[in-house]
Amino acid sequence: MMVVSPQSVETEPGQRCAATPRLPRLLPRQVLTGLCACIAVLLCGYVATVAVRLITTHHLLFGLVHLLDLDEEANIPTYFSVVQFNIAACLLWMIGAHARSQADRYARHWLALAVVFLFLGLDELAQIHELVGVHLRVTQHLSGALSNAWVMPYAVLVLLVGWAYVRFLAYLPARSRALMILSAVIYVGGAAGLEMYGGYLTTQLGGQAAADNSLRYLTEVFFEEGMEMFGIALFIYALLDCIQATTGRIRINVGPAPAASPEQELDATGALQILQLGERTTRRTSESYLTAP
Repeated sequence: MMVVSPQSVETEPGQRCAATPRLPRLLPRQVLTGLCACIAVLLCGYVATVAVRLITTHHLLFGLVHLLDLDEEANIPTYFSVVQFNIAACLLWMIGAHARSQADRYARHWLALAVVFLFLGLDELAQIHELVGVHLRVTQHLSGALSNAWVMPYAVLVLLVGWAYVRFLAYLPARSRALMILSAVIYVGGAAGLEMYGGYLTTQLGGQAAADNSLRYLTEVFFEEGMEMFGIALFIYALLDCIQATTGRIRINVGPAPAASPEQELDATGALQILQLGERTTRRTSESYLTAP
């Protein structure tokens, strides 16, 4: 975050006051470009570590393989996805809070979606879906495309949420609706569709250890994780674009309000006196009109 120091401006000869700091504007395209640049760096890092691992058979490479492996957890790609989920949740909550202040009937939809994205970030960090998948795979004896069994209950949740938000999507501006649907298709296609294909490859190749050395499986991981990260980035862009098109801007105030200067207090006192004088004058006029013969 860029910190801008207040600048002093002259109001009257010999007097100075602190001007309001002018912070840089955050444009949706700039945010999307920055997120895509981060995603490109992570994907290139994964390709580099995979190439070194396949060529030299070094599976550690001073810890870089684990840090940049898109198929692992608790590393840089995982934390980047968590940050993206949290950014989307914050934007959704701010839009929902603004909609609630405007008595918008879909305010609860925005706020509920913020909770959903907050859960998705927690799920990515704590690997809740992996625990669910292991339990279902062992108890139901699943394999092949269904070896990543968490896809089934999560697919049901996606369908339920989609059904509950049909009218909400119809209420959105056409551009925002198209961007959100596109981002959802990209994310779900990578997280569920390619995840199932990865489970199929793992079974066909003879287990996870064999799949880790298969170019087909490594390519699948590349596109799966890339689609997931880009889908979230596109959704963040859709939210910012929606804010820009409808609300215009959202100001975030952190901390207590600044104390009023003596000049501002005098101005407020004068304005209050003028209002009180106007009320008294109006009251006297009304009384004289009512008592007139």
